Amino acid sequence: MNSTDFVNLVRDIVRDELSKQEIKYKIAHVGFPKDDKWTVRFAGEDLPTEKGYSYLAPYQPQLGDRVLMAKAKGTYVILGKLEG
Repeated sequence: MNSTDFVNLVRDIVRDELSKQEIKYKIAHVGFPKDDKWTVRFAGEDLPTEKGYSYLAPYQPQLGDRVLMAKAKGTYVILGKLEG
């Protein structure tokens, strides 16, 4: 994914949020490892999840990373770290 693709992806996320459509993406902060997955704290929430979430392979989650998550098959998957 290049920078133009990323900007377009974020723009689509904002449009989804503003139009109140089903949310397909969420922003979260990485919590703690749980088995081979990671807990997260979704934006706007005070507590981390009890559930662990999978992540895409070249990204290796680190405690506190701000990440983009996508809805897939009734759950969310960590796509990667948001910079800036």
